[in-house]
Amino acid sequence: MALYEHDEQSGQGVKFLFSSGATPTAISVFWVNDAGTSWSHYTVNIAPSSGLSVNGYPVNTTEMQFTFTGLRPNTMYTVAVTPWDTGVNGSGMMEDFSTDEIPVGEILVSDVTSDSAFLQWKDYSVVYYSLMMSPNGSVETLGGIFETEVGITILMPDTLITVTLANGVSREVLASVNFTSGAAETTSESDTDIPPPKRNSGSSQFHLWAYLTSLLVSIASLLL
Repeated sequence: MALYEHDEQSGQGVKFLFSSGATPTAISVFWVNDAGTSWSHYTVNIAPSSGLSVNGYPVNTTEMQFTFTGLRPNTMYTVAVTPWDTGVNGSGMMEDFSTDEIPVGEILVSDVTSDSAFLQWKDYSVVYYSLMMSPNGSVETLGGIFETEVGITILMPDTLITVTLANGVSREVLASVNFTSGAAETTSESDTDIPPPKRNSGSSQFHLWAYLTSLLVSIASLLL
């Protein structure tokens, strides 16, 4: 747990900022105000040390604690907390915290749908990785993987899938995970396409033309 103090010359606001825990994809923080101060709400923001704010942030909260989710494993982030009251902000805090590394032997699965998922694992310092899936045909075939993450295309919705990560050269098994793919989307009868009305056939138009031609011939014969 890290403790940080703000610059006493910067005014009243957030005095202490703590990290209350982290996982590979989340960081939890809480803070303490200067004595005798209270604020209506706080703006919390998070960004990697070398990038823009994480998607979905900043947000406002009335609590004095917050958990940031949807983060990348083993990554340093800058957390900022700014207090507000009646449109005026107090002195905020901005400090660095890190997410945890994915444990050895584990694969992190996220963003699971009926046809896709995202996989991440720790860096095992190999030339490349290979993934094996069970049951066969449940996931679109992948070639060698040179990063520590990959998106997969699922071919079997609502299926228990086993993923095994291996060293692409030695075939040594490095990690594995089981997860269930999302259920396939169903289409209600009201969503089905209604066939368009049938147009008049060409034969009907032909019979009408033949009738009119015959009528004109009859009229011409009477006039003659």
